[in-house]
Amino acid sequence: MSLGRPGGSLRRAAFVAALVLGALRPDVASAAPTHNALSSAQAPGATASRTDRFIIRYSGDGGIGGPGATQATARERTASLSQRLGRAFTYTREMSGGAHVVRIAQRVPIEEAEALALRIRAESAALGIDSVEPDRMLRATFTPNDPMFAQQWHLQIPGGNAGMGANLPGAWDITTGDASTVMALIDTGVRKDHPDLAGRFLEGYDFVSDAEVGNDGNGRDSDPSDPGDWVTAAENATPGSPYFGCGAADSSWHGTHVAGIMGATGNNNVGVAGANWKAKLLPIRVLGKCGGYTSDIIDALRWAAGGSVPEVPANRTPARVINLSLGGTGPCAGAMAAAVAEVVAAGAVIVVAAGNSNDNVAGETPGNCPGVIAVGASDHRGERAPYSNYGSRVTISAPGGNTRDGGSARGILSTLNAGKTTPGAASYAAYQGTSMATPLVAGIVGLMLAANPALTPDQVTAVLRETATPFPSASGCTTSLCGAGIVNAAAAVAAVANRPGATTTAVNNGSFERGRTGWIESSTRGYAIIGDPPGGAGETAHGGRQLAWLGGLPYETASIEQRVSVTRDAPYLVFWASIHSTENGCGWDLASVRIDGKTVHKMELCERGETGGWREVVVDLRDWAGKTVALRFDVSTDGSLPSSLFIDDVTFQASPYH
Repeated sequence: MSLGRPGGSLRRAAFVAALVLGALRPDVASAAPTHNALSSAQAPGATASRTDRFIIRYSGDGGIGGPGATQATARERTASLSQRLGRAFTYTREMSGGAHVVRIAQRVPIEEAEALALRIRAESAALGIDSVEPDRMLRATFTPNDPMFAQQWHLQIPGGNAGMGANLPGAWDITTGDASTVMALIDTGVRKDHPDLAGRFLEGYDFVSDAEVGNDGNGRDSDPSDPGDWVTAAENATPGSPYFGCGAADSSWHGTHVAGIMGATGNNNVGVAGANWKAKLLPIRVLGKCGGYTSDIIDALRWAAGGSVPEVPANRTPARVINLSLGGTGPCAGAMAAAVAEVVAAGAVIVVAAGNSNDNVAGETPGNCPGVIAVGASDHRGERAPYSNYGSRVTISAPGGNTRDGGSARGILSTLNAGKTTPGAASYAAYQGTSMATPLVAGIVGLMLAANPALTPDQVTAVLRETATPFPSASGCTTSLCGAGIVNAAAAVAAVANRPGATTTAVNNGSFERGRTGWIESSTRGYAIIGDPPGGAGETAHGGRQLAWLGGLPYETASIEQRVSVTRDAPYLVFWASIHSTENGCGWDLASVRIDGKTVHKMELCERGETGGWREVVVDLRDWAGKTVALRFDVSTDGSLPSSLFIDDVTFQASPYH
């Protein structure tokens, strides 16, 4: 994305718009290598996607690229859209992040929805539309199986008769979790009455906005209980039914199964053990009959991390770990990408299933979103499970099971419910899928945060990669196909355990090469700050391709911010700065570096200031050593000649000298 200024160069536009203005269909995924050309094991009812909704971001009074429109303005423009296209569009609701949901009369194939989105996009100038994308239906990414088994091979020490497990016993020697850690599961809801999950759940929320999908008689409410997601043969076969083509199936109780893998209480003489025995579980319901809308999932994702959602009470217990055992075919489009970036910037780790299509994860969302930990599934031999997606975007693999090779004993045993449709008795069963591999990694991330709460999302990802168990030589897996290896809980937790020198001090995306990931940006003029500088900017990135550009406009106040851990062994903040200014008087355009709101460094943006290219700036933060703080860069300009501050390559080091 190129950053710009009004007049002379391209105006800065919101990244969320740029991400959806191209073609909406994903690139064709590359074929799997011959030695891994295994048949797909998809979730029940995995059919061609259909939707009746669109996510539209209408521009506000500031025009395209500025703040989003109010609900009243969005309703008016939706009515105008109906008139211009000669097709009925109904305004549905406001989303988090400034977008809105509109719907048509009935669900259509996703290809038809994409074509309609192109027609809507053609009206962008007339109706003030920043972006539009189909509100895709995503599905739980699992393959259910029959009876339960007594051995949880997926938790064991890797190798030997137990299989290639995730090595939890060694991690439990260090920590079994911490009740102050909150792990969210965005799923089908849960059965809170399961005895192996007693006392583990927080209140949660039901974000399913469509009553037919929700199957609980209403829309959104404060009850995330799973009422069942069964689809009858008649519902599946009847054209015009909201469940037409979804696939007939009994209720999956998918969220309850995921919850048990993440956090069933261990060492309690009941049932099974989860990865994390003490963290609190925040159940958030987004999936029902036939799946769930992307717009609901986006709202749930923001809410899970403590963000605000229109007409939904605030989340009093924000999550540090968020599990998404769901997905669907499509790109990581603008609205989802923006939500992921905001949540990661807030410090939450997002763990996502890579998908069960035996295909490249590049075509599976949200597993293809930058900033997430995308989890592939391995079997008891340490090989890629035959259904698991693959590709360079897979971060790591974890045991997901393969019941085709050894029956249910080779699946992943966890908590369930015995009801075929509505809830029955608490039970246990073995499933297989990337849906099962993902909460195992999420639970391990919770253990890592219990051992070292100061970890950033980037640090968590780096440690998981560095400590992974290598794939067996006969597996056919490489790091470009199946991720860094098979997750190793004991090694990961030991690597981050709180002891002198254990905490690293890397700034999350300090080079800005991953766009806004890790940063919260703000501009009173509503412009993007982090991205590619245009030719008219007069500056190129210090390293790589992207940078942060603050100011450059009159009457502008702009900032970028993230939480960082200042350690005693590396308490010096280091960044590169370049000042451009035509202001002939100093003291009017100002820049600051702040820690928890306190100014620790000032820069005057003027011709007589330190202009003339990139220079290194070192700030002593020893007074904050051992603390996690809010790091903020900000710029304010007056109404006269504009000034700019460019920032790049932000990091920490042990000394003020190299």
